[in-house]
Formats: sequence, C-alpha cells, structure tokens
Amino acid sequence: MDTCQNDPAQTSGTDPATAAAPGNVILRGGPVNEPADAESVVTVPDTEQVLKLCKGSHYDHYLPTADWEVRSGHRLRVFRWSHRTRVAE
Repeated sequence: MDTCQNDPAQTSGTDPATAAAPGNVILRGGPVNEPADAESVVTVPDTEQVLKLCKGSHYDHYLPTADWEVRSGHRLRVFRWSHRTRVAE
C-alpha cells in the first residue's frame, strides 16, 4: 500500500511544535467514520484553492466556503470536507 506525504510548505497544523502559528483556515467535517463536528486549524498558502491533504494512504479534499471566523483576533477561512481519494499505487 502506498502512502502520501504532505508538502510542509503546503500546510502546517496547530500541534505543539507549531502552536505559535495561528493558522489561516479551519478545516471542518470528514467522512462518516469521523466525528461530525471534527475541525482543525491549519496554515495554507492560498485560501482560494481546494486543499488536498495527505492522510497516510489517502487524500482528504477540502473546499473553501464563503464563511470566515475570527479566533484569538485572527480571521480564518472555513473549508468544508468534500471527499476522499486513495493514493495511486
């Protein structure tokens, strides 16, 4: 089974190692086996483009919405999960 690797220049999460970065988007949703209220804050280079996020043996695709939220004084664009594709072998 092939796996994918995210380009660190494309996204960075808000784990303890990158907690200083506030992020610029909120990722919401996921497939049915994940909580409906799942969300995370990440940094992406372009908030207008579809995000293809590597998750091991598959990619989760997120679409930008027209919604924005302010958290801790930072304006974040909301992205909604769209679908999942497998990594090509």
